[in-house]
Amino acid sequence: MHLDEEQLLAQITLRKLGETLKLVPNQTQMDILMHPAQLKLITGGVRSGKSLLGGLRVTLGAPLGRLFWLVADDYKTAQPEFDYIRHHLEALDMVEDASTFKPDARSYIKLADDFGGAIIETVSGNEPYKVRAKAPDGIVGCEVGKWSKELFQRVLERLVETRGWLWLCGTWENSAPWMMEVWSRWQGANEETGASFSMPSWTNTDTFPGGRADPAFKPYEALLSAGQFMERFGGEPCPPTGAVYSEFDAARHVSKDATYVAGVPVYLWVDPGYDGYAVEVVQVRDNTVMIVDEIYEQGLTHDQVLFKVERAPWCKDVSYVVMDIAGTQHHADRSAVETWRAKRFRVVFKRVHVTDEISRVRTFLHSDGTVIPRFVVHPKWRGVLAEMDGGPSPIVGGGRYMYKTDSEGGLVDRVPISKNCHASTAIAYGLIEMFGLVERPKTSVGHMWADLLSPQKGSIWPTFVR
Repeated sequence: MHLDEEQLLAQITLRKLGETLKLVPNQTQMDILMHPAQLKLITGGVRSGKSLLGGLRVTLGAPLGRLFWLVADDYKTAQPEFDYIRHHLEALDMVEDASTFKPDARSYIKLADDFGGAIIETVSGNEPYKVRAKAPDGIVGCEVGKWSKELFQRVLERLVETRGWLWLCGTWENSAPWMMEVWSRWQGANEETGASFSMPSWTNTDTFPGGRADPAFKPYEALLSAGQFMERFGGEPCPPTGAVYSEFDAARHVSKDATYVAGVPVYLWVDPGYDGYAVEVVQVRDNTVMIVDEIYEQGLTHDQVLFKVERAPWCKDVSYVVMDIAGTQHHADRSAVETWRAKRFRVVFKRVHVTDEISRVRTFLHSDGTVIPRFVVHPKWRGVLAEMDGGPSPIVGGGRYMYKTDSEGGLVDRVPISKNCHASTAIAYGLIEMFGLVERPKTSVGHMWADLLSPQKGSIWPTFVR
C-alpha cells in the first residue's frame, strides 16, 4: 500500500473514531501522526497525551500489517498504550479477541479476520536478547528514556525485514544518553531518515484549556529554571553540560549573613568519606537555608572529624544529622552512622537517586523573583563553593562538580562525574530530608473507561494521559 493510501485509511479511521468517541487530535498531534517518516521519536511534556498518541498510531496502522509490538522496559509500562488501542479498536468493532492487561506477562489484542487479523502484543525489554525471532510491521516504544542503548538497537534490527515503522515516545527526565543523541540527529537530515518531535504539555488543551498561558504552569515556572521547565513541560531537552550547578551565582548565594546564631537549631548534613569528608553546618532563618560552617577534609577518619564537631561552638545546638546511606557501610571499623550515634547524635540516612539530588538543590538555587535567596553560603566555606564553581578547593584534587562532556562540549552522560560532590551531596540529602523531593504533578492512570466516557469531559482527546 502506498503512502497516500495509508494516509487516506488513517483519515477514514480518525473520522470514525471522531464519530464514535469524539476523538479529535489537535494540530500538533496531527502533524506528528501524518509526518511521512517511518522512524519517529516523540518527547512529551507532563500530561501532553503522548501515550494516547502512541496508541492511536497502532490503531491507524493495525489493518495494514500482521504483527505489532508495544515494547517497554517492563510489561507494566506499556499499559496506557495497550488500553488505548483496545478501547479504540473495540469502538471500531475490529477486535476478535483480547486478553486483559497483564502487568507481568504478555498481553495481546487480535483483530478480526475481516480487518486483517493482526496481532498486537506487549513485549518486555528487560532482557534485550529476547527481543528477537519475530519481525513486526510496527513497534511503539513506551517510555524509551528508560531503555538501554542495546534495547534500542535490538528494536531497530527487528524492523529490517519488514521495513516497518518505529514510534518511540518518552520524557527527558532521567533519560538515557542515547535518546539525546538520536533526538538531536533526527531533528535534521539523517541517514536513518528519522524525525524527532517535541509535544508540549500545553498542546493538550483539554487538560490545559489556557494553552501555554494556562495558570497550572505558573508555579513551575517560578520553581524551575527556564531550561528545566521546557524539559519537563515543553518536551525539549535541557542537556546538562559543564558545571552541575550552573544556577549558582556568587552575587546572590554568597553572603556574610550566613553566620552561626547561638540558640537556633543546627542541622549537620554529612557525606562521609576518606577521599573527601563534608559536614555542612546549616541553620534555617527567614525561610533561607544558610551554610553557617563547614568541615571539609581529606584523609580523616570518622573519629577525627567528630573531634572537630564536638569542639565547635554550634555543637550544643545540633538537632539531628542527615547522612548518605553509604554511611551505614562497614569497612575496617564501625560505620559512620554507628560512630556518630555512639557520640549521641541523632542520625538519619537516606538513599536518593543522583538526579533527584540535583533537582532538589536546583530548586533552592533558582531565583523565584524574590529579593531574599533561599540558599546562601558564607564566603569562608570553600568546599561547597569550589564544588559550585565559586572558587578554589581546600583539598587536593578538589574542584567543580561536573558533567562529563566530549571534546566539543557535548553531552556524554546525564549523570555527573562522581567526583567533587561531597558537599553538594550532603546538601542534597539535607534538603530532601527537610523539605522532601521536588513536588511533581500526579499522573495516576486512574480508571480509563470512566475518564474516557465521562460526559463531563466533552471530547476525550486526550483526557487519559501518561
